Amino acid sequence: DNIYYQNSNPSSDTIYHFQPGLELNSTWSRHSLALGVRSDIARFSDNTTEDYEDVVLDMNARIDVKTGKYFTVQGVAASLHEDRSSPEDVDGIQPTKFDNNSLGLGYHHRFNRLTAALTVNKANFSYDNNYSQDGELIDNSDRDRSRETYNLKLEYLVRPQRSVFLGFGWNEVAYDQASDDAGFARNSEGYSLLGGVAFDISDLLTGDLWLQYLEQTYDDPRFSDNDDIGFGMGLEWLPTRLTRVKLQGSRNVLETTQEFASGYVGSLYSVRVQHELRHWLLFHVTASIFDNEYALTPEASPDALSDTRTKSVGLGFSYLFNQHFNLTGGYNFAKQTANTTADEYSANRVFLVLAIQF
Repeated sequence: DNIYYQNSNPSSDTIYHFQPGLELNSTWSRHSLALGVRSDIARFSDNTTEDYEDVVLDMNARIDVKTGKYFTVQGVAASLHEDRSSPEDVDGIQPTKFDNNSLGLGYHHRFNRLTAALTVNKANFSYDNNYSQDGELIDNSDRDRSRETYNLKLEYLVRPQRSVFLGFGWNEVAYDQASDDAGFARNSEGYSLLGGVAFDISDLLTGDLWLQYLEQTYDDPRFSDNDDIGFGMGLEWLPTRLTRVKLQGSRNVLETTQEFASGYVGSLYSVRVQHELRHWLLFHVTASIFDNEYALTPEASPDALSDTRTKSVGLGFSYLFNQHFNLTGGYNFAKQTANTTADEYSANRVFLVLAIQF
């Protein structure tokens, strides 16, 4: 009922999605290769300017050297659109299209109880120009950038299915233009430190918990460092044979081109509960909180966007006809609060999905 996620005068619509995809997975005894293509073709009944076609191609490969020693290669080529709920949406006459291409390399080496993993990734973001509601050109070339990340993780097996780990990451963000349209130099570099535990308790509770420190520094002297301390998690709990609970949490320093903001810290926490009413009928409930905290310059106006909190809850059912066909339906409610009224909204969504898989 609010496809533009606006504070007032919401526009409602019915959207049809066609999402064909294909996965190819090797079954070799050594090495592995997985290729996939996913797509989302959306058509709006009334607001046809919102139509989009997203396509993602991905590749994952593992090259075995010896037992406990292997290389990894990951590649993604994606043509996507920027969601209207995104804090970076430029409010063009149509969703902003962009390309996200990345390539990652890694090496994993196990020394008895100690495992070391080194990964390197480079991602490129390229945004198409857009037009405002008044017909003026929105030049998005100052958003084009690349992001290089280097991560080292050391994990020590304390006992079977119990381990502790330490991680260090470094990143560099380089924009194609030396400064954006507002005159800010947004190139930056940063690092992260984390430590945590991973466990599997009789298959009833599995996952990992960690603490981390994040810091990002920027080329522009008007931008202060963006740093934060937080925690993350990825847990799966099986309280009964018919019930599955998933908890997730993450925190990252992200880029922005909003004027007077160097970047923002995004934190996401979510829970999903699924219960098997019958072997062919599943009930699920979801809830999440997404916080954005922007690092503003001293020159920022009092009404500049500094923080948002988005709360979302949903429920649904899945009917499993057989291993190839299933039908899922449900309802989702999202509400965002912010320090600026213009960035607040609420939205209701009812959905129905027929999935066919072979």
